[in-house]
Amino acid sequence: TMLDGLSQPALAELMSGSRVWVHPSWMGVVDQPFHETYCIGAVEAAAAGCVRIGSPWGALRERGLEHYVGSPVGNPDRPDRELWARAIARALDGEPPRPGVREDALETGWDGVAEIFESAISAGVPSPVPVLAPG
Repeated sequence: TMLDGLSQPALAELMSGSRVWVHPSWMGVVDQPFHETYCIGAVEAAAAGCVRIGSPWGALRERGLEHYVGSPVGNPDRPDRELWARAIARALDGEPPRPGVREDALETGWDGVAEIFESAISAGVPSPVPVLAPG
């Protein structure tokens, strides 16, 4: 469900009352994967105790999700739609989040995020998505 902007308290209430967080990381308008650079939503969902389901690319891999679903074309409207449905059904059926993931998420801060980006930039790690330069 696509929602309009939410305040932080409203978002926290919504996530705390949810069992599953699903992020296919797909840009339907251009029919290609969207590569998250960090995905704070995955961290917030973990802190709320949600089972997290997402695509196996971008920073979603680094967030330690419970399920990675999808092929390189992980759009839920494509043939792997059944894989998404099975993962969601398992989570709704009572599958718990990974042990310790909520506690780790609650201790996550922006200092660690900045260190990750700084070390990647210093190491010359290329961006997984094209970066547009002015001019």
